[in-house]
Amino acid sequence: MSTQISSQVLAKLNKLIQDEDDLSNLDTLISDISKEQSTIDSQLKIEQERHLQQIHMMISSMQSANKNLQDLKYSVGKLDELRRDNLSNVNKNNDFVVFDHAALVMKNINATEEVYNNIATFHQNQKTIMRLLNDEITKDENGELPNSTGDNLLIAHYHLTKLRDLQDQMELMSRNSILSNTKSIVYDLSLQLGECVKKFDHLLSIIVDSVLDFVETGNFGFLIKVIKIIQYEEREDLKVRLWNYLIDKKNNTEHSATANLNDSRMTKVKRSSERGYKAKFEQIFKKSIEDRFIDILSSKDLSIFLGEQGTFYYQTISDYKTAVTKCFPEEWNFFPKILEWHQEAVRDIVNSILDSGEFSNQQLAQIIDLDYENKQILKQTFKISNKEIKSIRLLSEDKKKQLLNSSLQENISSTTKWIDTALEKAVARFESLSEEPSDRREDRLSFQVSQDVMLILSSNTKNIRTLGDASVLVQYFGFFANDIMRKYQDIWVSALDKMTKLWVISRMTDAKAKGKMLKGDEQVNENIGYLPRYITNLSNDCLILTDALERDFDSITSGLNEVHTHKLLELKQVATNHSIELGAYCLQKLSSLALEDYGLMMNDLFTKSWYKSSTIIDSVLNVIDEEYLMPFIDFSYPELLVSLFDFITDDFLLRYLSMLNYRRSFEKKIVDSLERDGHKIMDVLQKHDEDGILENKMIILDILIELISSANETEYVEKWGIALGEIYDLPVDLLKVILECKKEDKSRITFILGECTELCKQSMTEHIDEPPTIFRKFHYAPLKK
Repeated sequence: MSTQISSQVLAKLNKLIQDEDDLSNLDTLISDISKEQSTIDSQLKIEQERHLQQIHMMISSMQSANKNLQDLKYSVGKLDELRRDNLSNVNKNNDFVVFDHAALVMKNINATEEVYNNIATFHQNQKTIMRLLNDEITKDENGELPNSTGDNLLIAHYHLTKLRDLQDQMELMSRNSILSNTKSIVYDLSLQLGECVKKFDHLLSIIVDSVLDFVETGNFGFLIKVIKIIQYEEREDLKVRLWNYLIDKKNNTEHSATANLNDSRMTKVKRSSERGYKAKFEQIFKKSIEDRFIDILSSKDLSIFLGEQGTFYYQTISDYKTAVTKCFPEEWNFFPKILEWHQEAVRDIVNSILDSGEFSNQQLAQIIDLDYENKQILKQTFKISNKEIKSIRLLSEDKKKQLLNSSLQENISSTTKWIDTALEKAVARFESLSEEPSDRREDRLSFQVSQDVMLILSSNTKNIRTLGDASVLVQYFGFFANDIMRKYQDIWVSALDKMTKLWVISRMTDAKAKGKMLKGDEQVNENIGYLPRYITNLSNDCLILTDALERDFDSITSGLNEVHTHKLLELKQVATNHSIELGAYCLQKLSSLALEDYGLMMNDLFTKSWYKSSTIIDSVLNVIDEEYLMPFIDFSYPELLVSLFDFITDDFLLRYLSMLNYRRSFEKKIVDSLERDGHKIMDVLQKHDEDGILENKMIILDILIELISSANETEYVEKWGIALGEIYDLPVDLLKVILECKKEDKSRITFILGECTELCKQSMTEHIDEPPTIFRKFHYAPLKK
């Protein structure tokens, strides 16, 4: 370090001494530096002496202060000792009573002086309060309040508190005073002070309304001052409550003790009752939030409060939370209250919509969605627990269930009415037979009732889906599948039975028999010939409805959980079964219409004319083929032909076998005639048999031929066993009729039937899970005498 300083000095000298002329000034320079050093040393000495003198003075002052402090401590101790002696010896020694009296006099003098001063300055303080408050209100009117310091509010509150304390004190004095002038003064003060209180409360309302503005400007200092005022008021009110508690507790003791406590109360607490600014602040805060939703409440439009981006509501709550976090004391736990007040305001809007009863499914869906989204946002953004959310939700679970059930019942009711109307029109059209069926293939859907049903289903499903509740959707589809589709099936079955009966009557030749069949004014429609086409059209509707139901049920299962999906699949099966069963019933009725047309022709089976010619079977097959199967191919869907063909061939073969019940004797040509009919049947009908079902059914003719060709008991039993291998549920009644037609001996018939009955039982046991065949319907019919 010294080397560095020396270098700096040499450098300065080098700068001063540049040539020989400078060396001549060196002595002068040294002399000047010496003089300057002497001057500096002299000044430093003077300054040092001054500071030493100040230090001595401070030490003296501290010593004096310490002595005074010791004296004060001694004096205080002596006073305290005197006080204790006075209190403990008040009845033994009255020398110290004077201290109490003196203190009381001094206290009264000071109190009187304070009251006088406060009354004397009352009007000045009142004007000061009003001026300060008006200044802040003017700032609000000019949009400058969010930038205010809040000092005016603090000062105004300070003066207002003094005046209100004075008012309470004067009121106590007036109660104890007999002078009317005192009461008059108190009354005047109260009137004038009331204006100040009203103005202060008004400003407080303005400030609460402007909390979000203070947050936006970052002026948290103003809010903190407001909160400090409320905290001060809360503490003072707490003192009042505590003293009131103590006084109430003393009511059970000596009256004098209570009176002394009351006197002491006014020295400790300067207000006679609570002023409730904490509760008032919360009330103002709640009303401020409610007022912001008044317009939305009157409009009943929930979308307004969310704002254009749907975040306005939650941003507002977030800003309030910022204010609470930065300005409010933690023990107030104020944010949950703000959140609850907001939720209550929105809940009022929701309830106003719901209570009106004039809301659509779309509005209900909006409310349900809003409730769900609101719950999620509160949980994620504000970390609200599920337990806390439960109490502030916009829609309680019970209310939600009630509304969903109400909406479900409305949709059920509307669906029922629409379906009833659609079916009523369609059935009336069906039963009237008023329109001749079109010959054009594209017009085969003449009723279009299936489209009406699906439109109704789609419309209500769309309404229900907007609710966003899968359980309601499942319930609605349960109603549709079980009730509506059951009704759809039952109504059409009834109409088909009615029209089929009229068809049968129309085929009767006996007028008396017709009259017995008709009820009241019932008549056979002259257009009854249209009925097969009408039933064909209805079967087409059933196929369309089945496909549409499957498609719609499948489409709604996407996005649902497995439980609901499984239930909907079950309901789809129920719904489509009703449609499929109705379609099958249509085809059964078509087959029965055909049977009425060709049934009488078959009465000549197994007669002499039948043995001689194939005319009978030709005529029957012509009716089946030309009048039923071929038109059906032209005017129905190909998928339905298989079922119709199955029903018609079943009815035809069953009727064919039932002709044996006439017990006509078999001629020698019986086998040839049966083989002839078999070939005819296959030639005419096989072209419609895409699935090979006819060939399997025609086995019955082979069985018939084999049984007729049997010669003894053993052959009958053996061939019957073989027959059961082909048709497991072949009834033994068929064998009984064959045996009687062959005129077998009764004892022989009894033996054979006994053996074959056991075979039937065994076969049924072995094939218990298999569906029945049409031949199980064959029954033995006794001859009419």
